Amino acid sequence: MDVSTLDVPAVAADHARRFGVSPNYIYQYALKGYAAVISPERMTAIQNDPDVDFISDDRPVEAVGQSVPTGIDRIEAELSSHFGSKSWGIAAIES
Repeated sequence: MDVSTLDVPAVAADHARRFGVSPNYIYQYALKGYAAVISPERMTAIQNDPDVDFISDDRPVEAVGQSVPTGIDRIEAELSSHFGSKSWGIAAIES
């Protein structure tokens, strides 16, 4: 399956029609997929769909610490008075 051309809303709508799932969220950019409550009776059928690579259980996650990326450190952006500001963004493109 070529996920770059996958029409996620269409797949989610198809699964809603065929398997009776109700997608809560549709992910189209960083991830391709949808979030839904799936009954155990429907799980195998959805796993066997050629448009499905994997199904993951919903579970709590938490972020732990964040390091300053190399490019940001290199330009010493963390020393800027705007570093903690929500109104400023800093981007570093490394080549």
